[in-house]
Amino acid sequence: MFRHQINDTDWYDKHNILAIEQFTDTILVSVLQSLELKNTRRIITGGLSPKKAKQVTDFIHGNFSRQILLSELADLAELSEYHFCRMFKLNFAQTPQRYLMSIRIEYAKMALETSEHSLAQIALLCGFANQSHFGRNFKQHVGVTPSLYRRQI
Repeated sequence: MFRHQINDTDWYDKHNILAIEQFTDTILVSVLQSLELKNTRRIITGGLSPKKAKQVTDFIHGNFSRQILLSELADLAELSEYHFCRMFKLNFAQTPQRYLMSIRIEYAKMALETSEHSLAQIALLCGFANQSHFGRNFKQHVGVTPSLYRRQI
């Protein structure tokens, strides 16, 4: 189920900790559910309350330039990490890691458009491990490299 996502993840990159925590929590719950110890399969309804959703998104926007742990976000929402991921996905139709990456990419696009900083400086300012990490994720989300994006503006 998760083979495709796991194969594409750099497990040694410290900036992928949030995604790795999500994978491991999901795998653990899947294993427990497959043991049929308890029927935990229910239709998921709800999501994060508007207040908690705003707290979490404000936190992500305020701290996107550093490593954010899943436990920090779950604590803000006062939920377990696994339940937080499920509720976050209901609210935002994406995982916390993907949401964080989209915020970083948006800030990087603004920096490419408005500043004369080097690509390496922009990468670090936006929370990427290095210029290579930045370029790989930028191209995946935007479709072009950061340098080409800057030249097109």
